[in-house]
Amino acid sequence: KDLHSTSARSDLLSSSTSPADDPYSASASDRTRLLAGTTILEDSSRRLEESQRIALETEEVGADTLRNLRSQREQIEHARDTLHRADGSIDRASGTLKKMVRRMHLQRYTTIAIVVVLVILIGLILWFKLS
Repeated sequence: KDLHSTSARSDLLSSSTSPADDPYSASASDRTRLLAGTTILEDSSRRLEESQRIALETEEVGADTLRNLRSQREQIEHARDTLHRADGSIDRASGTLKKMVRRMHLQRYTTIAIVVVLVILIGLILWFKLS
């Protein structure tokens, strides 16, 4: 836009005088082109700096993401190790409970057998005493 308007302005101003009468017309157009080139160069430099800033921000976000992922990985590994230990403890507790249940049944059968033997002995004693 600026280049076009500057070019149009110089065309209007140069049309009022003939090129042969104005010894500075060639240098004015050169100056206009140099100014346009400088403007384009400044705009390109600004865009390049903006791109570099965005790239640095993106790199920083990526580094933060990697740190977060590393931290989460460590948490997951710690949780997995804790679950493995808990699973081992549950297995041992389950085995202990099974042994306790077997022992309880054995004691119950033993108690029932003792009661049956005592009832039979009492019955035999009563039979011999009363007969």
